[in-house]
Amino acid sequence: MIVDVQSVREYLLAYGYTPKDSDNIIIRHAIERVIVRLHAYTNQTVLPLELKYEAINMAIGEFLFIKKSTGNLDSEDGIGFKNIVRQFTEGDTNLSANMAGKDDETIFNEWVNKQRHGNPYILEHYRRLHW
Repeated sequence: MIVDVQSVREYLLAYGYTPKDSDNIIIRHAIERVIVRLHAYTNQTVLPLELKYEAINMAIGEFLFIKKSTGNLDSEDGIGFKNIVRQFTEGDTNLSANMAGKDDETIFNEWVNKQRHGNPYILEHYRRLHW
């Protein structure tokens, strides 16, 4: 398998979420869902190693979606709706994201959905036609 629980846990830490031991079953479930979707989408029996990081991101999105859907994503977990950067200033340069009046929860949900579904350009590159 191109993705394991430890890889997903490490990336969750990098995103600011501290995984608990009880999260392992949800992480395994998220990985299995992602692998099944990737097999179905790419029409390949063996997934290429180049999809590893895309699969990890998709598993993270799936994990956070499950946690939020079940009401188990708490602010003390380290990741939440307020952690999204809206504006960045460095010296005299100011970058601001156009959030169009969206609240923090909507922005978080959009980010999680992008993670869950993967980058379509990368996935298309490895897709084979099924006859």
